[in-house]
Amino acid sequence: MSKEPLTQGNKPPKGLVRILRFFIKGEYLEEIEGDLEEIYYDLRITNGTKRANLKYLFELLRLFKLNLIKSIMNNHKYSVIGLLAHSIKLSFRGFNRYKTSFIINIIGLSTGIGAALLIYLWVNDEYSVDRFHKNGDRLYQVLQNEVVPEGLETDFGSPFILADQIKEKFPEIDHAVTIGNDEMSRRAIFKSETDNKEAQARGIFANSDFFKAFSFSLLSGSVDEVLSPENAIVISEQLAIALFGSIENASGKVLKANRDLYNDSYLVTGVFQNTPENSTLKFEYVASHKMALKHEAWLREWTANGAVNFITLKEGTDLESFNQKFKSAIIDQPYRDDNLLVAYPFEQLYLEGEFTNGEVSGGRIAYVRLMTSAGIFILLLACINFMNLSTAQASKRIKEIGVKKVFGVRRDALVFQLLTESFLITLLSLLVSIGLVNLLLPAVNQVVGKELSLFGTPSTIGLCAIILVAVTIIAGLYPALYLSKFQSRDLIRGRLKRGASDLWVRKGLVVLQFSVSTLFISGFLVLNNQMSYIRNVDLGYNRDDLIHFTLRERDLRQPFLDELNKIPGLISSTNLYGGSIAELRGAGGGFSWGNPIENEEITFRRPQVSYSFFETLNIDVLEGRAFSRDFQNEEQKLMINEAAAQLIGIENIVGKTIMDGNKEKEVIGIVKNFKIQSLYEPLQPAIIRFIPNGNHFMVKISKENQAETLKTIEDVYNQFNSDYPFNPKFVNDEYDQVYQAEGKVVALSGYFTIVAILIACLGLFGLALYNTERRTKEVGIRKVLGSSTFALVKLLSTDFIVLVIISLFVALPISYLLVLDWLNGFSMHYTPDILLYLVVALSTLLLSLTTVGFQTMKTSLVNPVQCLRNE
Repeated sequence: MSKEPLTQGNKPPKGLVRILRFFIKGEYLEEIEGDLEEIYYDLRITNGTKRANLKYLFELLRLFKLNLIKSIMNNHKYSVIGLLAHSIKLSFRGFNRYKTSFIINIIGLSTGIGAALLIYLWVNDEYSVDRFHKNGDRLYQVLQNEVVPEGLETDFGSPFILADQIKEKFPEIDHAVTIGNDEMSRRAIFKSETDNKEAQARGIFANSDFFKAFSFSLLSGSVDEVLSPENAIVISEQLAIALFGSIENASGKVLKANRDLYNDSYLVTGVFQNTPENSTLKFEYVASHKMALKHEAWLREWTANGAVNFITLKEGTDLESFNQKFKSAIIDQPYRDDNLLVAYPFEQLYLEGEFTNGEVSGGRIAYVRLMTSAGIFILLLACINFMNLSTAQASKRIKEIGVKKVFGVRRDALVFQLLTESFLITLLSLLVSIGLVNLLLPAVNQVVGKELSLFGTPSTIGLCAIILVAVTIIAGLYPALYLSKFQSRDLIRGRLKRGASDLWVRKGLVVLQFSVSTLFISGFLVLNNQMSYIRNVDLGYNRDDLIHFTLRERDLRQPFLDELNKIPGLISSTNLYGGSIAELRGAGGGFSWGNPIENEEITFRRPQVSYSFFETLNIDVLEGRAFSRDFQNEEQKLMINEAAAQLIGIENIVGKTIMDGNKEKEVIGIVKNFKIQSLYEPLQPAIIRFIPNGNHFMVKISKENQAETLKTIEDVYNQFNSDYPFNPKFVNDEYDQVYQAEGKVVALSGYFTIVAILIACLGLFGLALYNTERRTKEVGIRKVLGSSTFALVKLLSTDFIVLVIISLFVALPISYLLVLDWLNGFSMHYTPDILLYLVVALSTLLLSLTTVGFQTMKTSLVNPVQCLRNE
């Protein structure tokens, strides 16, 4: 059989041949390649193409010997490391040559990256709350949507006896957990019967499924059994050490509790690890819910929302389908015919905890998104600076790039060189920003009330890598492509044919930069003004110099009040039930008049207060009278606010009666509307009931000698309540605590607004510096021809100021719409006026004028001889 000539169709595969030619030394290549072709041809004739290809590959692999293959690292053409090392060397030479732009880029990028890292740490911590439970994707809190005339009103509380009922009724439920609500979460005093040690602790009542559904780690005890006995109690490791000296000594011991836990004895059945910081459930002990049911008869009623309930659903359960069945779970129970249950993902409630008409309407997620957007925009501002400075200063590098092109350097190599510079600047900025973040974290933690750590989570390292790559590409790719696109002849001549698009891109970036900065400034001012408005708004009562504390012993409350009123620095005192006036609990229906069936559904705020409540808080009584010791049977009387009087609609209502459940009660007075709920909620009608022995005390003290007055109150308190320490709080501080999240966001936004302004001004300064350097000779000629300093400053500054004015026209309307949407979330808010936006506009113009004017003034004052001197 004669051999066919080697053609493209019967030659070895091209890919394998290329590999052979790439690796084999030149002196051996021709001989080896010919031999392999002969082998391939013969095998292809006898055994087919497939076997020939495999044989060729096998023989190729056998050739990978040190004496045959090229030394790739020494081949400069293919030496990536060599190319990189060369690019790094050139980059550092460039940094040294263009020091000003290098420093501006480092300051801008490191500030922007540092701010973005700080925001990420806060946002990541917010997202981590309640997301550590192993069953998190199947863990739901049971909410109640009550049908009211306005629609659906969502309640986080639910009956204490609900969990056992629904677990039996719905096979989709894996675990059902009952946890006592705030009223049932008690601070108790424990005494070890063996070691005779005492300790205070706050904890909860829960049923036996608690440790099965939630991932609170048990250090001793069985998940299935720790809460089974009626007198079981599981304590934290911190409490175990305080009472018994160690975790091992705690199990099986008996604890004696005070009246808040029914003066009963509890068996320690287990010890759990201290609750993590990112948990909304905070407790130091968990007692069996059976003990609460034993002592609190009201908890066994369907009308009592004494708990928060949770469920875990079995794998594969469709939540939407389950909720369709679940919503009617208790409508057949007494007084629950208008309560629709819904299972809502527990891990989302921290961020999405506000509901309107049964649907999520906000929560902390709004602030998380706001800060996330701020971080992205700040990083974008820093990248814009880099891009603008790099492209604006292209004329300084045109000859360098032109010479390289003449000597045959390809465009991809130039792009690689310029991207290497971008990478190095970003890397150096990242390292500087890490140092800044470490330096600032203690102060930031103090502001946000967290324990953030830069490398506390592995994701931070990943984020740093992403920032390094993303900023390198975003900030460096456009300048690299821009500088490498020009022809070598134009580069050598020093003349760049720049299109109008290049100029408009750079101007557009300046407008974008200052538009974002203006949004930051106006947003911060509105946030700050709203917080100031919240602190100073007339709530209908006077909270200045008002102290709040509690007294546990019911029988001692009236004698305690009598002693308080003898203190010289005390102006007035009262007691109430349900908490501080700053966030007073208690709302519901059950009041009726006229058409009882229709009116019983209306929800009222229904605080329970004692004598001197309205006098202590300076709440005006508009008609009738307040609760008084001068009258009998005040428990059978009601007071209402203006909103309730208007809603009820009975003319001359003072002296007339309405029904409170099945009891007829007289309305004795109408008071001015006063705010006893969050400013996010609209003011509700209130029906105020009388209770003589509330456990919460409100005391108005004189402005003089307040420390001495508080010390005297503490002495009296200790005479009546030796178990618990005196822990007074100013109502103003409690009120601020209600809006703590908003306060933290305002503080953070203030810092990041400064960062955004700094970055924008740095960019503008860099562009002004480039512009004045480029026009130095023009300035010299104009000075020789008689131009004044003012005319020169105006000439050099006008372009930049026009861009800033354009950015104001873009940003201010957007800012107004955004802040108005946020402010509408408050039932009471201030309205931004034109003065605020004039302040924003003037501040932005002043900053830009100062930034640009400094450099232009410096240039305009230079001696014209120096301006006209050749380089």
